[in-house]
Amino acid sequence: MAKKRNNNNSNTIRTAWKIFAGVWGFIFLFFLLLSLGWLGFMPSFEQLENPESNQATEVISADGEILGFIGIENRSNVTYDELSPNLINALIATEDVRFYKHSGIDPRSLFRVFFKTLLGRHSSSGGGSTITQQLAKNLFPREHKGPIGTVFSKFKEWIVAVKLEHNYSKQEIIAMYFNTVDFGSNSFGIKTASKTFFDKTPAELSVPEAAMLVGLLKAPTAYSPILHPESALMRRNTVLSQMKRYNYLSEEEFEKYKEQPIDVSRYTPQSHNDGLATYLREYIRERIPFLDERTKNNSEEEEHYEIASAEELKNFADMVNSGKNSISATLKNDIDFSAYQNEMIGRNGHYKGTFDGNGHSINIKINASQEYAALFRYLDGTVKNLTVTGTINTSAKFAGGIAGSTDGGRIEQCTADVKISSTVNGDGTHGGLVAVSNNNTYIANCHIRGSMSGANTDCCGGVVGWASGTTLIKNCLVSSDI
Repeated sequence: MAKKRNNNNSNTIRTAWKIFAGVWGFIFLFFLLLSLGWLGFMPSFEQLENPESNQATEVISADGEILGFIGIENRSNVTYDELSPNLINALIATEDVRFYKHSGIDPRSLFRVFFKTLLGRHSSSGGGSTITQQLAKNLFPREHKGPIGTVFSKFKEWIVAVKLEHNYSKQEIIAMYFNTVDFGSNSFGIKTASKTFFDKTPAELSVPEAAMLVGLLKAPTAYSPILHPESALMRRNTVLSQMKRYNYLSEEEFEKYKEQPIDVSRYTPQSHNDGLATYLREYIRERIPFLDERTKNNSEEEEHYEIASAEELKNFADMVNSGKNSISATLKNDIDFSAYQNEMIGRNGHYKGTFDGNGHSINIKINASQEYAALFRYLDGTVKNLTVTGTINTSAKFAGGIAGSTDGGRIEQCTADVKISSTVNGDGTHGGLVAVSNNNTYIANCHIRGSMSGANTDCCGGVVGWASGTTLIKNCLVSSDI
């Protein structure tokens, strides 16, 4: 009897060891196949050594002044030596305090996420991704979506992170990370972000400025100091708190910096249509093929949103105004947008996506004194199948039923039924559809049936107030009272 019991115990132990070995064998085989690229894309050694990035081309004058850039993404790279220590300290304290102690994957962080976040449901316990893993995701974006796809992509990022740590120094990884991240406001990479928000180089950033920019990385729109100044201030102070916690700041320094407001007086968003010598840069772009390709969007990679409420339209406008100016949208129903007075799409840059009204309407109410007044502030993309109704009461220099200014934009099968009441006297331009039309604008099959009153402007038109370059207007009906 005892012998039989011993045999049973031996069989149980043997079975347990087989299961244990089988599980670890499966894990080993899974990661081996994943690293070899047999379970989907895995970057090669050459791709890791020369990762692609949408870097802009800077046009520099003979005396060394940067005239502007050519490219969709305003991005210029920097080296580690060009980074302020304040930036590096803020990033490590906030994103990966054990950065110098791991080799791409931080087991301690993973255990913390598993036990506190997943089992203990403490959402404030932080994430488990290291800076190197985040860089892997930035360099090689995730292909899979959904819960299972996210987990699968996470495993691939682990492997890529380990490979990056093997191929690059910690300093190079820090520099690469800062060069790949999006700060909003059409600012890609730390060099452009420093210039856009503070008119400085990355090496010149103060502690509060560095903390604000690092804070943006969590959510560039939600923590934008332009769109949401209170949230931006709270997020910046959270980063400063992390710097104090890990001894990058003293208590006295923290108390001093957290009381400082965020100064955005030098905020200057940029696109390849802005800056000095725009005609010269356009001439250069048209004559160098690979530069011309840099200013074209890949429509297959554009983000697309379906908008069904005023709140969703406001969120869409915020995303465009924070720098995501190539995203596209389709209306699901009519929207009353009058509660969001003075809100404009493309307020801080040129909108380049496709906005499909899908036969629906947007009702606006703008009471603005700024330079432009229109639903689309700058339009370089396409607006189609949309009706815009409502009122514009303004002293703005440029006012239009749909767009304030177009530059290569297209407006097709749209109706503008907007009552424009203006106090401008003299230098001003108003149009039933577009205020100012520039460079290869195409307007077709539109109906303008609103009205204009009160203005004594230099330029006024039923479809377009003033045009330069080539503007094609085709099959449009004007039945407005001007």
